Amino acid sequence: MPLVTSLAEQIEPPAPDELVVVVGPTASGKTALAIELAQRFHGEILGVDSVQVYRRFDLGSGKPTPAELAQAPHHLIDFADAHTPLDAGSFAALAHKVIASIRARGRVPILCGGTFLWMKAILRGLIEVPPASLDIRRRHQELIEAR
Repeated sequence: MPLVTSLAEQIEPPAPDELVVVVGPTASGKTALAIELAQRFHGEILGVDSVQVYRRFDLGSGKPTPAELAQAPHHLIDFADAHTPLDAGSFAALAHKVIASIRARGRVPILCGGTFLWMKAILRGLIEVPPASLDIRRRHQELIEAR
C-alpha cells in the first residue's frame, strides 16, 4: 500500500534564485501549504494580500492566526494602517526588499496570497506610468462637491 504524502512533500526544493509561490482564493489552504513549505525548505513567508497588509482588518481576510504565525516567519502582514496608501507598484518594491533580505539570510522566500495583481507586480513588474496628480484629484473632488 503506497504512503500518502502531503502536497508540500511532492514539491521539489527550489533553486537558489527561484521563488516559491502559493496562490489561490481565500480559505483554499494557502497558508497551511506555505507553512509546510517554509518548514521543509528553511523558508520565510511573504504575504501577498491587499487586505492582510492592514492592521485590524482581520474579518474575511483569511489572515494567518497567531498559531500559524508562530510556525514560520511571516512578512508584510499587519504592517500598515488603514489610511496608508498602498498600490501594487509600491507593494512590489517593498516585497523585493523583503525577498532580498530573506535571501541574504540564506533562506527561501515563499510568496503566499490571493491578490493576483500584486503577485504579478512582484513576479513580472507593471507598466511604467506617471505618478498620480494630486492637483487633478483635488479638481475632481471639487467637481463632486459642487454637483
